[in-house]
Amino acid sequence: MATDLDLVNYALGLVGQDELVSLDDTTNSRVVRLANRFLPLVKKYVLRARDWNCARARQILAIVDNPDTDPNRREWRFAYALPSDYLCMRRFSGWQGPMSFSVEGKTLLTDVQNAAIVYTKNLDDVNQWDSVMFVAGASKLAAELSGPLVRDFKMQEAFLKKWAIEFDEAVGVDEGEGQVEQFRGDGFIDVRNRGRSVIILPEGSNATGGALLS
Repeated sequence: MATDLDLVNYALGLVGQDELVSLDDTTNSRVVRLANRFLPLVKKYVLRARDWNCARARQILAIVDNPDTDPNRREWRFAYALPSDYLCMRRFSGWQGPMSFSVEGKTLLTDVQNAAIVYTKNLDDVNQWDSVMFVAGASKLAAELSGPLVRDFKMQEAFLKKWAIEFDEAVGVDEGEGQVEQFRGDGFIDVRNRGRSVIILPEGSNATGGALLS
């Protein structure tokens, strides 16, 4: 059963550091502090980097207010409350058309009525991560830890390359376990709709992932 401690120790082993007994262990407080600093950020980074099958969720959203009552939102017809475990928007569920929306705080603004979304949830429990995703995440964490721990920036660069390779491998495994339905158009069209950019994908194109953690 994989835990946060297992992920940290995997990364520390890659860097050449001793394992921790606990993330609350004060006998090696600097390593623990660094691990606790980078771990939650890296986990969210990895989750946002891809529409992972294991972290995918669907939900019909509830309207929270009328955008017409807010002058800053009048360009949109509907405002919805995002799920409590929401991390990253992927697409509308069952929606055959261009995806036009804006995520602002805990609210989704869109012209889609009765919106149901497919999103990446904040899957904090790494035991539910796919094993290849876990390994890739360990390399990303090792890259973040290697700088402050050993101050070897060539090592850090090597781990970033390792993360990129393992991420691609994890994506390949993930894609083999499902297919994302996408709206198909005749070509890449950048639709400027009241200041919003809407991308329509061409037949045969492949779009993956989403915005990375900023």
